[in-house]
Amino acid sequence: MNIVQLVFTHSNATLVSSSASVNGRDVYDLQVISSASTQPGSTGSGTFNYNGDVFIDKKSLLPVQEQLAIRGFGEVTVNLPILVLDQPVDNSLFTFVPPAGVKVLPFPKTTSADTGTLSLEQAQLQAGYHLLSIPTSQSVYQLQGVDALGAPGNQIFALTYAMGNSSFTISEGKSLANLPISGQQVSVRGTTATLSTSGNSTTLTWTEKGVGIQIAGDMSKDELLRIANLLI
Repeated sequence: MNIVQLVFTHSNATLVSSSASVNGRDVYDLQVISSASTQPGSTGSGTFNYNGDVFIDKKSLLPVQEQLAIRGFGEVTVNLPILVLDQPVDNSLFTFVPPAGVKVLPFPKTTSADTGTLSLEQAQLQAGYHLLSIPTSQSVYQLQGVDALGAPGNQIFALTYAMGNSSFTISEGKSLANLPISGQQVSVRGTTATLSTSGNSTTLTWTEKGVGIQIAGDMSKDELLRIANLLI
């Protein structure tokens, strides 16, 4: 696998054919040459100087074979009949015994393992203050995840929600407090908020307990106010 990885990270490649076949699999044929060997007077990437062909499965885009001529070694064929990325690992393979006297706390799960966004619980720990959110009982609004923007200690937390085929974002942070924003003044949650419009997006902005809050999305004033009053 070290050879496979090195070829894919230290090569200059040229597509030779889009209709090749290896072991009955349709593949792309790429001619490769070690990148260092293309430089005048160079002896290659360290002592690994090669040229040859790499064959990539057209469906999975994963390598299935490498045919290399390695200087000082000879001809080498590397077959990869089965290669799976990000294959799930059975939890039963791992055990954990906490040290005596240590309290074990559950680790907050992320909303989505694919997006890398924070869960609300994780964002709450990072913020150090209460983040307003829509209660889960309001099932028409689905929290997609939370992004932490900016440097630690001065972050803005953006909660992204889906509502049918549309989405909106609730941004919260101390750096958003008391911003001078022009627009229509409205009353919300016992304070004065500002409605502003940019293109198709409308934003409702206010400050609550020293934290600035903005709700932005392609929706009506009434819907923004309804969402604001749902927050807990």
